[in-house]
Amino acid sequence: PKLIVGPKVITENNRKMQAIENGDSIGLLTFPKFKQLFNRFCEDIKGNFSRPAIGDAWRDYLQCWHDPITGARIKSTKVSPQRISLRGKDMKMFHRFVDEDLKHWKTYDQACFEASRRFLSQTAKEQEKFQHDLLMIDEIQDITSPILTFLLLLSSEKMDNKRVLLTGDRFQTVNRSGFDWKT
Repeated sequence: PKLIVGPKVITENNRKMQAIENGDSIGLLTFPKFKQLFNRFCEDIKGNFSRPAIGDAWRDYLQCWHDPITGARIKSTKVSPQRISLRGKDMKMFHRFVDEDLKHWKTYDQACFEASRRFLSQTAKEQEKFQHDLLMIDEIQDITSPILTFLLLLSSEKMDNKRVLLTGDRFQTVNRSGFDWKT
């Protein structure tokens, strides 16, 4: 109930943004929201910082601060330096951004992982309220494992393989989700 699809424009006096920053609510982090937050962070920094390309920063954040299978958040202190493109002082600055500016934000993967855990802790009768009989997903190449897992968990007992439709194009991916058909 505290999850907010963040405000479209981030301003200091926006009540939703303040609720996210003080930890009263959790923001749902998308690439455009990450870009806004990162740009604001970089503008506020006075000093030398070799700012990475926004796409590289997003990929590093998703791949180095989150478990690739579950989407669960990993403490930034456990990040393997070989997996991230930043080094030295630039790495420390990015750590600061992640630890301070993103601490109350969740990626879709992270939110789906937590929702899956909560769903599995419910009784069968409680689960039935959320289940569906048909699943149709287009652009499957842009969906990650935690999101697909959550959607499949919401499938009712009555659903069989004739009620699942997945479509996609393995040569096209809109976002840098890290989706891999083989995995």
